[in-house]
Amino acid sequence: MAQYSEKTAEYINKQINEWADEFFASSTGSKRDKSQAGFLHDFALTIYQEKQLTPKRWTGKAVREVWDTVLPQKIPQFVRFENRFGELIRDFLKFLDEKNYIRNASAIINALALQDTAEKAPAETEKVAQTFQQMVQQAVQLPKVGKPLRSYPAKEREKIMRKIRKKQKHKR
Repeated sequence: MAQYSEKTAEYINKQINEWADEFFASSTGSKRDKSQAGFLHDFALTIYQEKQLTPKRWTGKAVREVWDTVLPQKIPQFVRFENRFGELIRDFLKFLDEKNYIRNASAIINALALQDTAEKAPAETEKVAQTFQQMVQQAVQLPKVGKPLRSYPAKEREKIMRKIRKKQKHKR
């Protein structure tokens, strides 16, 4: 496995910025609130921090592991809005595939079982949609650079997670 690099994390952040700008200007992305770009950053940087994979090297298995285990811990109410996040990621991955920025988007979409979320998701009220937007805006932003959380000893990781939770409570 590749080793974590701050330089690579900065590159991923810059790359996701560019791709997100293009995505939100596209016909698919223009239907979404640009505040959701924060989740795209968190998603990409979390995969890098946990698996040391840049977007072009993402695999279905690695992304699925992060989706199932890490994101629910890092983002409050992730489970409650998993379908909404899934729709965003599915659309973003399809966009990246159309632009040939990544080659394995369909494998990742299949691994995350995201192709049917739009049909399966129950109709949501406007209040739930607004809550989702607020939650995305308040999501913990990962540091642009730094050591992966798992590289810290268990006690230190717990201290960091407590600080993050405390900050989240104060934002509400």
